[in-house]
Amino acid sequence: MKSIVCLIIFSLYTFSAMAYSEDAVVISDTILGSSEQVAYKVTQNKGNIVVQLTTHDNKTILSMLRHGVTVFFDLKGKEKEDVSVTYPIQPVGISMKPEGNREDRRDAGFQTEAEINQMKAQIYTLITTDFPEEARLKFHDSNENFNVLLNGMGIAATYSYNQEENLLTYQLTIPERQIKEKSKTDLSKLMIGVQTAKPDKSKRGEGSEGLNSSMSSRGGGGRGNGQGGSGGRGGNRGGSRDGGGQGPGGNSEKAPQGIDFWFEAHM
Repeated sequence: MKSIVCLIIFSLYTFSAMAYSEDAVVISDTILGSSEQVAYKVTQNKGNIVVQLTTHDNKTILSMLRHGVTVFFDLKGKEKEDVSVTYPIQPVGISMKPEGNREDRRDAGFQTEAEINQMKAQIYTLITTDFPEEARLKFHDSNENFNVLLNGMGIAATYSYNQEENLLTYQLTIPERQIKEKSKTDLSKLMIGVQTAKPDKSKRGEGSEGLNSSMSSRGGGGRGNGQGGSGGRGGNRGGSRDGGGQGPGGNSEKAPQGIDFWFEAHM
């Protein structure tokens, strides 16, 4: 009888230890914070790093979609841009130029409800029906393009849009091995940077009229306030950088809201 009782106790202990181990592997760390109209969340999940970015801000939404987002990973905490994923890599044409003369409303600094609804509908259609699938991984001196839906690198990237809440969500999943030079390197000093990808200089003026016109009614396309109020273990370090949101000719009034910041993601 004593041996049976011992066997039962040992079995329960083994089950509890296994259950705890599995829970610990699923999510071992989470970083939460916000900067420049963007809320970020980073989790470590089964050998992957998952970066999620969300925003309600119209200018930021259009900048992320129009120019793509680059997420940088620096394991040494130096804010170096040697390792990154950019998606999408080609400028996305978003034409939301309303009908009629808007000079009077532009001076007043607001959009009509119909214009806002038009913008939301076109963003939703773009993301759900005809959004690019090509991204780029930069690892020091090498660059490799890949399809976010089908690749052998283990990287996945998606955009989703809640039209009712005007909420854009970008999620990037990347294996830790894709950002490490050495397998033993840990994530204790990891810094993550988020930047609206800068378009090719030769293409900056192409197809931007509709986008710029759609944004000018809200006035001022400069950078956000750069406040890095954050929760969890993360925190805004770098803040916004100079020059974000400026158009090719330096006209910030017509430029979408760019993003450019770093934060600690120590794991």
